[in-house]
Amino acid sequence: MSAVKDIQQNEGAFGLYRGHSATLLRIFPYAAIKFVAYEQIRAVLITSRQEETPFRRFTSGSLAGMTSVFVTYPLEVIRVRLAFETKRDHRSGLLTICKRIYNEGGYSTTSERTLPHAPKPLAGLPNFYRGFFPTLLGMLPYAGVSFLTHDTVGDWLRSAELAKYTTVPRPATPTGDQGYESNRKIPLQVWAELLAGGFAGLCSQTASYPLEVIRRRMQVGGAVGNGKFLRMGETAQTIYKTSGIRGFFVGLSIGYVKIIPMTA
Repeated sequence: MSAVKDIQQNEGAFGLYRGHSATLLRIFPYAAIKFVAYEQIRAVLITSRQEETPFRRFTSGSLAGMTSVFVTYPLEVIRVRLAFETKRDHRSGLLTICKRIYNEGGYSTTSERTLPHAPKPLAGLPNFYRGFFPTLLGMLPYAGVSFLTHDTVGDWLRSAELAKYTTVPRPATPTGDQGYESNRKIPLQVWAELLAGGFAGLCSQTASYPLEVIRRRMQVGGAVGNGKFLRMGETAQTIYKTSGIRGFFVGLSIGYVKIIPMTA
């Protein structure tokens, strides 16, 4: 609540929507690619009921998440920077932020600090992939746990004991082989589907949040300090020295408030 008040005092109500344009540009291809990739990968890894295992579900979700984040990651960096720079740059637009990110310095490395003739740090397009590695690592538990939890909770809600309360009767279909996928899922009531999705968001957010914190700190690296990259290990050490273990869970409560209804 303190963060909400601070943003409103400095930016007004519209300050809470900083970076929203980049979010919309990102979320459309991100969500589309993720769900399409999940169905395609799942069709390859799970071809029968006997292969419907938690590991295969987890793997399908993880690979789908990694596919989508690879395509849309530069927009994620832009979105985070637009939201981060509310106080410093009241009128910074999408193009201004892109130029600023492009022109920032490269990685802060040991050789750069110690060697007098070390090469100039790499900047430019790689700057739009700051924090990409922890994002890929975080996508393994995030997308994997999300799809795994959603499918598992869905199976539980479709169990014989609960089905009469949670499912929608399937309309009659012509006799014949409808295929594995069409026979596998009985439609859930709206509230039951929301429950499965919300619980999936809760579990996936908890599992991946420390890597989420590291990723965000790396993404805003150019806007703080000397503008150099901090690698994943250096960023983790900085967070731990400053705030201890609790530093890796800062903002988790607002993360729940956002991710549970969004995933549902």
